[in-house]
Amino acid sequence: MLLWFGCGRTVPPPNARRPTAAVHAGAAPVVATTAAPRAQAAGAASPNHAFTLGWSKQGKPFNKGLALAPSGHLGVLASRRLSLHDGATGKVVAQTDVCFTFSHALGFVDEHTAALVCETGVTLFQLPSLQYRGVRTFEQRATHASFAAGKLLVSFSAGPAQLLSTTDWSVVQRLPVAGQVTALAVSQDGTSAALGLSEGEVLLYALDGRRAPQRVEIKRGFEVSALSLSADGQRLFAAAGPVSTSMSTADPQRRKRLRLVMGVTRAEWLGTDAVVTVGEAGLLLVKVNDGSVESIDGAAGIPVGLAVAAASKVVCAARREGRVSCWSRGALPVSRRIVVGADAAGAGGHKMVGRVVAAGAGHVRVKAAPRTPLPSVGARVALLRYTEQDVGALRSARWVHLADAAVVQITKDVVRLHIVGPVRSIEGVKDPLIYDTPVALAWGQER
Repeated sequence: MLLWFGCGRTVPPPNARRPTAAVHAGAAPVVATTAAPRAQAAGAASPNHAFTLGWSKQGKPFNKGLALAPSGHLGVLASRRLSLHDGATGKVVAQTDVCFTFSHALGFVDEHTAALVCETGVTLFQLPSLQYRGVRTFEQRATHASFAAGKLLVSFSAGPAQLLSTTDWSVVQRLPVAGQVTALAVSQDGTSAALGLSEGEVLLYALDGRRAPQRVEIKRGFEVSALSLSADGQRLFAAAGPVSTSMSTADPQRRKRLRLVMGVTRAEWLGTDAVVTVGEAGLLLVKVNDGSVESIDGAAGIPVGLAVAAASKVVCAARREGRVSCWSRGALPVSRRIVVGADAAGAGGHKMVGRVVAAGAGHVRVKAAPRTPLPSVGARVALLRYTEQDVGALRSARWVHLADAAVVQITKDVVRLHIVGPVRSIEGVKDPLIYDTPVALAWGQER
């Protein structure tokens, strides 16, 4: 089982391992050892428990992540410290210093080896001692990475993404990239890969060559913040701004748009019909068939790490304050269920996404996002505003129809509108068209 999470920049080889302290205050220390860990592993059991990692409280999530080893033991990354924890008690089995400012993925390559991806290369560690074994360097700066069985997908600051073998760390395949990569994923069976771009699009690749690469729009004007492929590579979950989408990788037009919340940072498939996500609204379970969303464990802290065990039987989440919770897939503590409706614009037609650059006296100027379609001068459009609203433990996000408008002038990528009729008020918003507000123009069938 291979999982990934975010961290920092490469530093010199990790320090020799040290005696470690128990996670729980007052408990006896556990000394790092090369012997097999003795405890029942979280990923191999059916747990419903939590323990504290002892992270210091910080104003924002920083260099903290979580992963489950094949044995089910927990790998934890906090600032520049990588540690392996007993999956039942949370006690530290081993720990070592690693990269500090930006590492991109942790993978348990086999039962004896962990691999940590930093900007300049992949560092290998012996399990369970976390002793340093070596490094596979990169020629360019790595930006994002994701592990699958026997494979590692890495994007770089320039040039194509690379698919590496975790057996000998050779480059198996190069994937052409047109745009800035903001997220990526590779399926566990190694048949599919996806690269999310800053302009709201996803590049889909069939790694076995059965079809040409495809470019799919998720939400123009918002960067793709999270991607996850189902284990068989048949389904993709993508999040960009206020929209999350589940689609077939063979036929991306077969998709279901799931309007959720802003700020989804991680996503993992649970089987073929549900996805668990973390982000600003906490830990959510998304049912892709009916579009429903369930808040897991209420709003008890912001999750900064997510791990799913083999066969999707166990879900673990690490929160900002340093508490890790693990649950059986069939016993997730749902605190609220909500179905978020479709946005006001509807489906089909045309939509331009942009931001307000000036407003007043019945006129609005909107700067269009890159590569978004533009209406024609004289066209009647619906002016939509992006807005968020708290609903119980969730923060619902959608486009709200503010007013009708007419396009009176277009200068390069700036559209000048004349407002027709009243502007809708939004509860809690003093000026719905203040400078830099995300807005959209819809026309044709979208109206």
